[in-house]
Amino acid sequence: NVKSTKKMSISTKPLFHVQIIRATYIQSVPRWNYSHASTPTWRLYWNPSPGAWIKHKNTCIELDKNKGILVPPMFAFSTGSNNEFPHFFVHFTISGNCSNKNRQIWQFDADKIIPPQWQESIDLLDAQKLLWLGTLGVHLALMELPNDLLCVKKSKRIRKEYYGENY
Repeated sequence: NVKSTKKMSISTKPLFHVQIIRATYIQSVPRWNYSHASTPTWRLYWNPSPGAWIKHKNTCIELDKNKGILVPPMFAFSTGSNNEFPHFFVHFTISGNCSNKNRQIWQFDADKIIPPQWQESIDLLDAQKLLWLGTLGVHLALMELPNDLLCVKKSKRIRKEYYGENY
């Protein structure tokens, strides 16, 4: 019988709280041309079909059904579209101590953040189910980020406050 040395938190105090501001699916976006956008919210984007792109400095990412995109708050980016396209997006905030290092547009395999069974029927979901899908997608995307981006080292006093004496 091997005793685990990993310590687990049983604290009910969350280190972070995700608040979904908006989760929306638009079947046909006619234009999506913004220069130097920078918003106070995080953004999650997924497009079931090609037709749009997002750009930061010299990096341009074509959006399609295979990619999920996560943009941090207060991060300058531009968007564009070549034709009409379907667009799923979630605007959200995270309370907590997020790192400012390694800020970038994050790309994910869409199947990791939007379950395939919902990708196929997203246009049939009502507002409540879109909110649940957006919440799921955000949490799955955040799990794909490096630990040190969201789990900023805290002082021993703060760790004890969150995790108790046996941190």
